[in-house]
Amino acid sequence: MRNWGCAGALALGIIFNGVGPAVPALYAQDIAPEVLAYADLVLYNGKVITVDEKFAIAPAIALRDRRVLAVGESARILKMAGPKTRKIDLAGRSIVPGFVNPHSFFVAGGVGRTRPLKAHEPDAYLRELKEKIDATKPGEWVWVEADRVPALVYGLNAKLLDSIAPNNPVRVNFDTSWSVVNSRVLNLIGLDVPGVIKDKNGQPTGHVRGWASGVLSYDVMPWPKDLEPLIRKTKQNLEKYRSLGVTTMGGRNAGVNVTILHELWARKELATRVAITHEFPMYNPNVEAYFKRLGNIMGIGDDWFKITGITVGPVDGIPRFGGLFSIKPKIATIPTGSFGLFGEAKWAWSQDGMGYDPSGDMSWKETSDFKNVILANRYGWNITDMHTQGDGGMETVLDAVRKANGEKSILGKRWGNSHTPMRTQEQVQEMGRLGMTASVGPSYLFAIKDNYTLYVKQYGADAVNNMSPMKSMIQAGVKVSIEPNRDADDPTFTSYLQCIEDFITRKNEYDGKLWGKHEAISREDALRAATVWAAYFYFLENSRGTLEPGKLADLVVLGGDYLTAPEDKIGELPIEMVILDGKVAYDRASQPAPAPPSANRSGDAPEQ
Repeated sequence: MRNWGCAGALALGIIFNGVGPAVPALYAQDIAPEVLAYADLVLYNGKVITVDEKFAIAPAIALRDRRVLAVGESARILKMAGPKTRKIDLAGRSIVPGFVNPHSFFVAGGVGRTRPLKAHEPDAYLRELKEKIDATKPGEWVWVEADRVPALVYGLNAKLLDSIAPNNPVRVNFDTSWSVVNSRVLNLIGLDVPGVIKDKNGQPTGHVRGWASGVLSYDVMPWPKDLEPLIRKTKQNLEKYRSLGVTTMGGRNAGVNVTILHELWARKELATRVAITHEFPMYNPNVEAYFKRLGNIMGIGDDWFKITGITVGPVDGIPRFGGLFSIKPKIATIPTGSFGLFGEAKWAWSQDGMGYDPSGDMSWKETSDFKNVILANRYGWNITDMHTQGDGGMETVLDAVRKANGEKSILGKRWGNSHTPMRTQEQVQEMGRLGMTASVGPSYLFAIKDNYTLYVKQYGADAVNNMSPMKSMIQAGVKVSIEPNRDADDPTFTSYLQCIEDFITRKNEYDGKLWGKHEAISREDALRAATVWAAYFYFLENSRGTLEPGKLADLVVLGGDYLTAPEDKIGELPIEMVILDGKVAYDRASQPAPAPPSANRSGDAPEQ
């Protein structure tokens, strides 16, 4: 039987530091040696799934001073309780470590940004946009979204925007790397920045991509005048994730997002811990100057707020618009697709800015984030959370990684990519050799109603059956982690456990369609991917992700047994309680819980 005792050195340290109330020597022989100060909280008579190296299980756990004190048999753990210790009878329920979310957009940000306008034809879109412009004071920014449908992608330009907005800077945003702007904004960006798309006569079209889009987003766009509404909304988003069992949130964040999170941290109002991947190198033509000015700040912070790395701009797009950058051409295009047979290559786009240029011209490597990957390694940074969907996109990233690794080894830096729907087996093996990590999103096959039908039409059923290759990556030594399937403010996002279930069953949440059973993973590995491997993604596995003495006391009480519940019912296990930093932060008995997943499967969900 495993010995669950704490190290004697830890006990001596507590004695000499005078932590907690002294225990009378008279009673020392009657109590467990750990109780030099009583536990703050004891949970017993259940199933504590530690997710440690041996995947050990015990009936009880004791918490003290924000950390796990001990795990073991109920009788022994109860001896650590004192007069003021809170004791919770689990009555057979299971406990798992708090979930670590490796990738999500949880910070409320944006300046005058709205959801996409409804119109999909240029004339109708411009009429709808003009209404917004007419309601805006001269000189103020108008920033709106547009779906990447061909009619808008090819139909909007600077001249049309100038005609309806002579007095306002206007940005029509397709995604993080692509916008159409009017002349006022072009002049603010600078016409010679790489990524300002020009016609055959050398005149700017109004389309800005890549580095020019980065200058627009991070340098030109105004800072929000009032952060308070964004701070409040971000706090609400974090509270929702916490109610779903998430105790650490990770993801890429721009400067304004970091400021919002820092303010919540300073106020001690963070509802979860946060691991920040900073976006300052993202589509940045001047990133080397930033590296020199800033110095390396990775790892700065505390257990609540920490800068864990940086990221670069997405290398390709999303399936709904045919945007996965693939090695092989598609077998067919889709009506909403705007990027041709190879998809959207955001680093290697064609001169018209609309797709991939297969001509063999490699000049884009000097004017895209391909170069920024190499510079980041040169200055000692680790890059993670790289948006990489198609295998063509992954090959582009690996090409940059190979060159960077040739200068200075990346082994041990845990460079990582996110989403991961399409990978070749050769790429999977190379990721393992390079020590890379990956977060994988269930939305691409399992959590969006008709997504897989778009994949099948473009790539064929055989290709779809090999997507999101979780098992292959684990076997190759890649530490995988599980992304959420929806954003926090999506009312259909009601279960983080559903994301875990998706990779165990490989079934679509709407129609039960099974995809790639050979890539299904065990419920043990799925839990590792949602906890300790996700913590590893951000260099945090020494402080969280497992329930072992000395680690942070972040855990989730489930309304059932994770290890014995039917595989297709794991997503419906209720979150009874969330304990964060050793305190009960969410209690289903006194706080409203989201409805079960089955009650909300009525429509599409957004993609990450």
